[in-house]
Amino acid sequence: MKIPRATYDALLADHAQLAAIRITLGIAPNRGAGSISKIDKDQELADFITKLLQSHKLAEIERLCFEKFGVDRAPSKSSIHRFWCRLNSSKSVAKRTLRIA
Repeated sequence: MKIPRATYDALLADHAQLAAIRITLGIAPNRGAGSISKIDKDQELADFITKLLQSHKLAEIERLCFEKFGVDRAPSKSSIHRFWCRLNSSKSVAKRTLRIA
């Protein structure tokens, strides 16, 4: 699924703003709050990984990312796994929301 670039940028800005508010209020940031993963910053990379998650193992996806995007843009296997977990979590929330509505 693709979203418009403006929407994607707005989501990133919201994430950063939430982290800043939590710090201002003295609330401990969520683990990793304020830092955005390479995957979340790079729509092309996110799309590439999303397609591969359906048919490849994490180590294979990591290798393919290194081949396609190089060392600087390619995420670690751990980052790919966290991205996969966020995708699954988002899908689960969307399904529950649709059932409620």
